[in-house]
Amino acid sequence: MTPVVVHGLLLGAIMLVGVALRWFQIGAHDLWFDEAASVFFADRPHLVASVDFHPPLYYDMLKLWSSLFGRDEAALRSLSAVGSVLTIPIVWMLGTRIGGRCLGLLSAALIAMAPMHIWYAQETRSYAWLSCFMACMQLSVVMISAPGCSIVWHGLFVASSVAAVYTAYGAVFFLLALPLLLMEKSYRSQWRVLLIDGILIGVCSAPLWSVASKQLSRVAGGFWIPPVDCQRLVSAIGNLIAGYEHNSFWLVPLSVALCCFGLWRVRAQQRFMAVCQIVLMCGPIISCMAVSLWRPLYLARPLLAVTVPFWIAVASGMLALRKGVVRISAIVLIAVMLTSGLYRQYVDVLPRAKPPFRPVFDFLLEQMGSGDVVVHVSPVTVYPFLYYGGGLLVHLRLYSESSSGQQVVKALLRSPNGPSGNPQSLLSIDRLPVSGARRMWVLSGSWERNGQLDENAQYIRAWLRRQRVPIVSVCVEDVLVEAYDFGKNDDRQGEGHR
Repeated sequence: MTPVVVHGLLLGAIMLVGVALRWFQIGAHDLWFDEAASVFFADRPHLVASVDFHPPLYYDMLKLWSSLFGRDEAALRSLSAVGSVLTIPIVWMLGTRIGGRCLGLLSAALIAMAPMHIWYAQETRSYAWLSCFMACMQLSVVMISAPGCSIVWHGLFVASSVAAVYTAYGAVFFLLALPLLLMEKSYRSQWRVLLIDGILIGVCSAPLWSVASKQLSRVAGGFWIPPVDCQRLVSAIGNLIAGYEHNSFWLVPLSVALCCFGLWRVRAQQRFMAVCQIVLMCGPIISCMAVSLWRPLYLARPLLAVTVPFWIAVASGMLALRKGVVRISAIVLIAVMLTSGLYRQYVDVLPRAKPPFRPVFDFLLEQMGSGDVVVHVSPVTVYPFLYYGGGLLVHLRLYSESSSGQQVVKALLRSPNGPSGNPQSLLSIDRLPVSGARRMWVLSGSWERNGQLDENAQYIRAWLRRQRVPIVSVCVEDVLVEAYDFGKNDDRQGEGHR
């Protein structure tokens, strides 16, 4: 067989491994809060600007995808898996352009096995597609640096950048870093064309900014994400490399060392390639940290695409090792560590991060009757309840006791009329719906779903127990379910409204 055929077979094998890892147990876990929220906003696009914090493109894609392939967990998550699989050949093209076929294959293999890429390939969120679009953007940026490059690459740069911005606001961190490429002569010589590209990106993204301004205005300093510091940054980088809650102590420092060595070797041969990789790795991190001083942000999720140039640099460092035994040992060691991280992710982390919610809804469905009310005092249960509840819910309301200053309580009213989809009812503020309710079913928990109650849940539970003694109190899949009877008169009714 010719080298081209062997190369193609190896790439096909890497693609098959990537597909298998991304579809393995993809529907084994119930949708958790963020995933169910994606389904909610895909069904109600008119609420994205007023309630959510993300741009609308992924929700439109999810709505179309679910209409074609269904709404079960595996079908919904497979949209992200497709975006993650498409990233693999793009990384292969990028690695091949930087250092040849061997680098392209090794880079594609590392991305195919990267725990964080597989994590978000199995989650009904936009980050896998953000990484795919950003990989396209990075490929076009590298190709633009070549003398006499085709206008097609400029078109791909504009199209992928606009698609990324409409998918997740994290794309802005990469775009803010691109002016640093003008330090390199090959980019300075094309500054006029690049300026036109930037103007086109800005014009095409302009319709989104009114939505973004509304969403960002609701992200106040009291947002639940803590401020960025060195500890959070180091933790985020470790997660990007080895996955959430990783225990691969040597994977992070070894891969970072290989990355630095690979960049140094690439710089000796093609300086502008090394500059491009450094900018695409470090620039978005710096931009993200700068923006986080103004608004709180997650770090690992929007920076997932940073791992594309990172793993290419790691592959460059492996191939730059002069002794064959050392090179093979490094490749095997990294592969073993990634495999260990994937095993821990499938066996330990995923079941804890996505505990089942369907048993909670099934329990309520068996116990509830006409006129009953479900009150969610922990936001972690709201959107999963909507997803598994289907047409049993009439609308979502936000309730808080004005005199307490506590967090808003989310309540769902059960009715045979089906969902109203009224944004005004979604945002109405009132006291807890005691009047007219026969029984109130209260769902309490915490983000970790560990059987404990967060501060707000503890407050609401104490508030309710001042009015009624619960007639049902049971823990279902680490969600505390309590029922309070409001169908009878009680001397304590109304207490707590003061």
